[in-house]
Amino acid sequence: MFGSFSAVQLEGSSPIPDPSAIWRRSSAGACKNLTDPKILPGWEKINEYAKTHWGNKRHKVVTNDKDFPQFPALVCTPTTQPIQMSYSGEPLCTTNNVTSAGVLSGTSGTVSVSVGQGFMVSSTFALSSSTSFDLSDGLTPMINFPDVAGIMQGFSTNAMISNTRSESLTKTYNDMQTTTLIMASLEGQKCDATVEIRTCLLQGTGVLRMVGEGFVWFQYEDKVKDRVDIKEIVPDLEERTTTITFQGPIKVETHAAYAGSCQGP
Repeated sequence: MFGSFSAVQLEGSSPIPDPSAIWRRSSAGACKNLTDPKILPGWEKINEYAKTHWGNKRHKVVTNDKDFPQFPALVCTPTTQPIQMSYSGEPLCTTNNVTSAGVLSGTSGTVSVSVGQGFMVSSTFALSSSTSFDLSDGLTPMINFPDVAGIMQGFSTNAMISNTRSESLTKTYNDMQTTTLIMASLEGQKCDATVEIRTCLLQGTGVLRMVGEGFVWFQYEDKVKDRVDIKEIVPDLEERTTTITFQGPIKVETHAAYAGSCQGP
C-alpha cells in the first residue's frame, strides 16, 4: 500500500514556482487537466528521467495531486493556431427557388419585399479519436473553415468540443443579411421576389492539437514523492503534443440570385 508522501524538489531543478504561475501562463489558451501523461509522445523521456534519478522502484504516476494544487498538469490548445478544417470529396448540392410576398408601402404605389442574402453553415462532427483527458464540460477552440468556390466564403468561429455530449462538435454559423427590395406597382398588382436557395453538403475533418505542460508526480512505496516538470524534460513541442481528430458533414445553405416582379391587372 502507498502511504503518506512528502514533496522532494528535484536536484538541479528551478525553485518552486509561484503557485499561480502555470495557471497564468495557460490562461491564453483553452486548457484541460492532463489525467494520463502517457499519451504524450515524449512520455518515455519523462519515465527514463525518473528511473535515472530515483531508480525503478514500484511506484504510481499521478497528475494534479490534490495536496499540491500549485503543480498542475494540463493540456492546452494554442489560441494563436486555430484548427484548420479540410474537405474531402466533391460537395453535393441541390437548388430550390423560394418566393417571398411583398408588403404595400403606404399609398405611394410601391411594394417592399424583404429577402435574405448570404450563407449559413451548420456542422456536427463525431470524435474519431479517443481522448485521455476530461472534456466533460467542453472545450471551445477557434476553427477556421476555408472558402469553397461558389458555395461559401472562408470564416473562423469558436465551436465546442465535448466527449460526453454524444461525442460531437456542433456549430451553426450565420452570415445572412436582410435586403429590402422596393418595387413600383400599379393598383391591384401583386409583387413578390424569388430567392435561389442552394444547399450543399461537404465532408470535413479537423485535428485539435493539445500541448502538455506542468508536472508529473512519481509516488514510490517508500513514501517518497518526486515531481517532474514536463516542459523541462521534454522541451520539444511536438513531443508534448497529442491530437484529437473529428470529422463529419458540413451543411452550407446559400441565399442569392433574387429577382422581383409584379403581376396583375
